Amino acid sequence: MSEKESKFVYAMASAVHAQIDVTERQRAIVDATLKETREAAKQTSEAARLSRKTTEELPLQILEAVDQVSEGAATRAASLLVEKFTQADAQAHQAAQRYEQAARSLSWRLVASVSVFSALLLASVTMVVLHVIPSAEEIRSLQETVDRLERRGGRALVVACPEEGKPKRLCVRIFDEQTNREGFRVIAGYQ
Repeated sequence: MSEKESKFVYAMASAVHAQIDVTERQRAIVDATLKETREAAKQTSEAARLSRKTTEELPLQILEAVDQVSEGAATRAASLLVEKFTQADAQAHQAAQRYEQAARSLSWRLVASVSVFSALLLASVTMVVLHVIPSAEEIRSLQETVDRLERRGGRALVVACPEEGKPKRLCVRIFDEQTNREGFRVIAGYQ
C-alpha cells in the first residue's frame, strides 16, 4: 500500500472515529431528551390521576360541606375546590406541553443525526472506492509490469539455500539440461 493510500485510509479512519464520537454525543442528548419526555409523561399521568380523584370526590365533599357548615363555609370550600381544579388543570397543561416539545425535539434530532451519519458514510464509501480501486489505466500499467517481469525470470523460485551448517544465502532453483535434474545455485553477490 502506498504512502498516499495509507494516509488516505488513516484520514478516513479518523473521520469515521470523529463521526462516531459525534453520534455518541448526539445519542446522549437523545437519551436526556427521552428522560425528560418520560418525566413529563409521569407528571401528566399524576396530574390526570389527581384530576380524576378530585372529580370523583368532589360531589361527596360538597354535599358533606353543605350539610355540616353554613352557607359561607360551603362557598369557601367551593372556592378552594375551584382553585385546586385550576391548579391541576394548569399542571396537566404544562406537562402535556413539555411532553409534546420533547417529542418534537427528539424527532428532529434523530432525523438530523441519521441524515448526517448517512451522508458521511456515503461520502466515506465513495472516497474509498475512488482512491483504493485502481483505474483501468493503472491496471493496464501494472499488468504490463507483471508481464515484463515474467519475461525476465519473474517466475523463478528464490529461496534460502538448503545447506546445513552454512550461513543462509539466497539461491535460485535451476534445471540442468545436461544432467536433466533440478538443483539450486547461489545468486551472484551472496558467495
